[in-house]
Amino acid sequence: MTKKLPDGSYELTDPDQLREAIQRLGQAEDALESLSEQYHAMEAKLEAERSRGHGTRSVTFNRMLAEKLMLSGMLERFRFHGVEL
Repeated sequence: MTKKLPDGSYELTDPDQLREAIQRLGQAEDALESLSEQYHAMEAKLEAERSRGHGTRSVTFNRMLAEKLMLSGMLERFRFHGVEL
């Protein structure tokens, strides 16, 4: 739908696809926002577990930590490509 130009900018391969390109951009922004919200929610859950004294030995804590790390990695991929909220 787009092609990258030598200067690093992008252009539509078919200008008639502008509406579809806008739709896809909006969906990508929604996905990034959702990932960010999930990441911050997981941080809060982990902090709540820590404050209750359920530390790193808990299976639940370790599962949540793994999920936070996965979300962090996904967000980092967006950042690597210059996409941030």
